[in-house]
Amino acid sequence: MSELAPCKPEVSAFESRGKPTEMDHILAANKKNVLAKLTERSTASQARKPEILCAGLMLLMDGAWSAARMFRSDNHAKHVLAVAQALVAAQVEQDLLNLKPQLSSRSIVLEG
Repeated sequence: MSELAPCKPEVSAFESRGKPTEMDHILAANKKNVLAKLTERSTASQARKPEILCAGLMLLMDGAWSAARMFRSDNHAKHVLAVAQALVAAQVEQDLLNLKPQLSSRSIVLEG
């Protein structure tokens, strides 16, 4: 297990370190906000199972963030847009080929 020590998960706001801090509560509230917005949009787009789509997108965002932190610039998070499009396409009957990603340093916005 010691060879994995440098790879401790950084994404989790609540690690087993005792009582959650004020920052943990802020991070959890922000995550809940993002999940609520994803749920709203998934429901509006008539996703077959909005809760599953939202959970998948949240896991994808967290995983991409973690990969970028761990592997820096050359990482598998570079495929996050294609994977997100595949998740959405599996849930929503729309042609995603017309979406153009607008990348910024903090987020990816899909514009149709």
